[in-house]
Amino acid sequence: MSSKNTVNATVSIRQFDTDVIIEELYNRVYDSMHDEEPQYDPTLNEMPRENKNDILDALRLYCKETHTQPNKTMTCWVCNEELIWGGDHDFEEDETHFDGHTMITNLSCPQCESYVEVYHGKE
Repeated sequence: MSSKNTVNATVSIRQFDTDVIIEELYNRVYDSMHDEEPQYDPTLNEMPRENKNDILDALRLYCKETHTQPNKTMTCWVCNEELIWGGDHDFEEDETHFDGHTMITNLSCPQCESYVEVYHGKE
C-alpha cells in the first residue's frame, strides 16, 4: 500500500530571480497565443493578440540587450510570425546523408503554414 504525502508551503514572488519570472511570463504569453489548449489565465484570455505581441517583443528586446534567452524561438522567413516547434529527430549513426548532422528539428508557421527543418548537432 502506498501512502501519499502532501506538503504545503507559502512562497513569495520575491523569492524568485527576475530572470525566472521573465521566462515564466514569456512562456505564459507565448502559450496563450500558440498552444491549442493554453493554460487558463483570465488576464491573457481577455488580452488582445496585439498586446500579447507587444509583451513578447519587449521581453525579446530585454533578453537581447542582457544576452539572455527566455525561450528558443525562430520567426518565419515568409511572414515573420513566431514558428512553432514540432519535434526533434536524432539521426542514427548509419544515417550519413545529412552531412554529419546528428539531429533535425522541425518547425511550422501558424500564420502562413510554412515548414522549416533545422539540421544541427554536427560532429
